[in-house]
Amino acid sequence: MSFNNSSSNDLQPRAPRKRKRSSLERGLASDSDLADLARADLETQHRLWPELVKKGRHSATFR
Repeated sequence: MSFNNSSSNDLQPRAPRKRKRSSLERGLASDSDLADLARADLETQHRLWPELVKKGRHSATFR
């Protein structure tokens, strides 16, 4: 099938659009879970690389 010279008889109907799924349905974490993950990541970085925190390469504070 050639796309450049196709006739109108070759066209297929477009599939109906699906409804937009919520964040939870798509498997995304909640904002509070993402904040907890970021906090845990910063705590781990501070524990593993304290010299970078002292030099200002990593955030010195986290909540």
